[in-house]
Parts: sequence; C-alpha cells; structure tokens
Amino acid sequence: WRIRETPEADGVACYPMMTKVAVRAGDEYMKIVRKLYPNVIFAGRGGSYRYLNMDTAITEAMALAAKL
Repeated sequence: WRIRETPEADGVACYPMMTKVAVRAGDEYMKIVRKLYPNVIFAGRGGSYRYLNMDTAITEAMALAAKL
C-alpha cells in the first residue's frame, strides 16, 4: 500500500496518512481478501485500516462480540 507515516519525536503516536491512493489500494485489497476468506471478520486498527484510540477499539470490539 502506498501510505506515508508521520513519526513524531515528542512521543505522539505514528499512524498512516489516508491518501486517495492508499484508500483505493486498501479497497481493492479488501475485495480480493473477502472473496478468498468470506468467513474472516476484519476488526480493530489493522482490520478496519483506521487509526483508533484504544478506548474506541475496545468499544467497537465489544459491540462486535455482542453482535456475533
């Protein structure tokens, strides 16, 4: 994927910059992966390809677990 990371020397978390190219590449990747693995659930920071604070990641995980 074509992403750019923005490291900070003062301890601020690094995260991918969501460029149009990166979003398109991610969308294409997910189309392929969903066909290959239809029963896999994509969640969390990596699975949703979003920067999430941990409280949000946990809240979303708990909601997904309740839904499943």
